[in-house]
Parts: sequence; structure tokens; C-alpha cells
Amino acid sequence: MPLVDLHFLRQKCDIVESTSRFRGEVVESLHVKADVNESERYTAYSEIINRRSCITPYFWFDVFMSPDIKPETLLSLLDGKNYIELHLRGNYHWRDIIPFLHMGLKFVRLIDNMDLPAKDLRKFFKTLIRFDTYEYSFYYEKGDYNWVKRANKAWDSVKKGSKFHLRFSTSYCLDGNGVNRVHFILHRHGYYFH
Repeated sequence: MPLVDLHFLRQKCDIVESTSRFRGEVVESLHVKADVNESERYTAYSEIINRRSCITPYFWFDVFMSPDIKPETLLSLLDGKNYIELHLRGNYHWRDIIPFLHMGLKFVRLIDNMDLPAKDLRKFFKTLIRFDTYEYSFYYEKGDYNWVKRANKAWDSVKKGSKFHLRFSTSYCLDGNGVNRVHFILHRHGYYFH
């Protein structure tokens, strides 16, 4: 049974609730961070890995990445990859996103400090277009004019036959010496979310 259906059936029927406990807790959204304080909406990573049963989001999975969070470990504690929206925040390498990707994803937001060297751009784009996601949105904070040129060249080398379109915008430093932030949106042809 799809998790979203199970979630709502559990709320209405005690029998479904008791007979489906082996699936763990099903939630609409799950927000995970290594260290949390009481004012944040995040659940501590240590709390997730110390649970007796799994917890699985059926809609939105939001992870504030840090060196303490191991994607494979975190994902092993879910009842499958059922979320349709993924947000990754914090400090992470672009390869850290790969375990979180799956064919059912609709939207992916890569926020904050993703390490994406220019030499890896082609591999990065090839990885993203393997999945049937509607839209990827990501910011690259360390971009300069040469990095943006290399990003365009890398995209041009992988886009042939792809159903995706890449567009980006840049924010320039006040002194005009280069780009300090690049916003990329990679979306399927015929679909535009924003």
C-alpha cells in the first residue's frame, strides 16, 4: 500500500494502525539535522538513528547536511524512498545527494554550500538527468565567470537527447569583479514550476 494512503487510513482505522506497525511511523515531512535546539523544526539525527522502528516521509524530506550525517545510514532507517520532494541544506559534496535521489522524486532543492568543482560539472549533470524529476533548483555560492562558462559547456555536452532544460541567473558582487552566487534551475521540457 502506498505510504500516503497508509498514513490517512491509520488515522481513521485502528485495525489498519495495529496491523501496519511493522512499517514504522509514516509522516508527511521529515526534517533532519545533526544538532538541534528546541526552537527548530528539525529532528536530531541521533534521535532518528536510535529509534526502534523506521520513520518515513511520504511527501517532503529535508536534511541539513553536516559531516556527522551519513546519507546511507539515514536512508537505511526509512521504509524506502517514498518522498516526492527533497531539500538538502548545509555543507555537503555534490556526490552526497546521489543516495537520496530516486525515480519518484518531483522536486529537488540543493541549498547552501554544495561543493561542486568545475571538473565535476559534467558528471553532476549526467547524474541528475538519469532521474525523472520535474525540477532541480540549486545555488552555487562560489561561482565566478569561468565556473559559469564551464557549467554551460558541461551542460551543452550532456543535454543532447535530454528532456531537461537548464536556465540560470547570477548575482554579481557589488564591486563587479565576478559572480558570487549562481542559481540554476534544471526542469523537464514542458514543465515550469516557478
